[in-house]
Amino acid sequence: MIIITALKKFYLQFQIYILIIGGAIGAWFIAKSMGRKEQMQENYKDKMKEHEKIAAVEIVKQNKQNEAVVKAVTNSNEIKNENATLSDDAAINKLRDKWTRD
Repeated sequence: MIIITALKKFYLQFQIYILIIGGAIGAWFIAKSMGRKEQMQENYKDKMKEHEKIAAVEIVKQNKQNEAVVKAVTNSNEIKNENATLSDDAAINKLRDKWTRD
């Protein structure tokens, strides 16, 4: 009982200081958590920028691959069309001339 009475007396005597210290500690924790949230947002933005760069590189790669496929198909179609107008012997001779070894 004496201890409780002593604590009440201590609290009443230093109440304003206890409240100021408690408020300062609370403000510090709030500021710390706000800073942590801001840092997490910055990290998220940085990661998104990195993912966008990677995606852009992948898109460029895919476009180059698609261009190569289109070019190969176009060349193949051109050769088919050229050979379709030739007779069999002329087409065979033309292909043989292109593929002879040196």
